[in-house]
Amino acid sequence: ALEAYARAIAMAEPIAATNTSAASVLAVAVTESALLHARAGRAVRALALAERAHDMAQDVVARHADPAVLGRRYALPRAYATLAEVHGAIGRRREADEWRSKARAAWRALEGTQGFTEQFAREARALDTARP
Repeated sequence: ALEAYARAIAMAEPIAATNTSAASVLAVAVTESALLHARAGRAVRALALAERAHDMAQDVVARHADPAVLGRRYALPRAYATLAEVHGAIGRRREADEWRSKARAAWRALEGTQGFTEQFAREARALDTARP
């Protein structure tokens, strides 16, 4: 799976700045790679990828500040959740709890807004059952 994500990153990265679909593929590939590396005990690589996913999410939110563009605004709570899961997987409980708290707050800020789907609600609820 890591090889497939690496290929996806290599293909999407050069065009992600100008292609929304490529940017979405890149975000998923970076996030999933971070999680896989964390589960395999590769803390340094996992953290680097999770931080990259966070940076990418911040960029997406900055470029799509219009509140009507909810589809882009979910990037940040997902990035926070990824950081929480990665920190938890590598044994950094305090950091995991901090990122999980940020993710919960970010999802709460989006609840009730137009376009907040059941999928987003499930992701928010999953934070409550996530392992530290």
